[in-house]
Amino acid sequence: MRHARSLPPTLSHLRPRGSWRTLGSPVTALLAMAVLAACNAPTPPPTDRPPEPQATQLRDGIQAPLERARAVEGDVQDAADRQRAAIDAAGG
Repeated sequence: MRHARSLPPTLSHLRPRGSWRTLGSPVTALLAMAVLAACNAPTPPPTDRPPEPQATQLRDGIQAPLERARAVEGDVQDAADRQRAAIDAAGG
């Protein structure tokens, strides 16, 4: 049989529709999915106690300056009020 292009239009239904190249892509995709499905991440071993927090030093390092700032916030506000009162008393 010759190439499909040489068939008359009335025999176009005899034209070959697929080849091994068109089946390669789905077969490759199925093979890839099977390989990826077999690759599962290992499950961590169960522990009897919860893990210890590891960010305590970082958290403490961030919280310490914030707590100091909150502690002196009232003093700063009082000093600002006294300064504003002194300016108003001076006529400014």
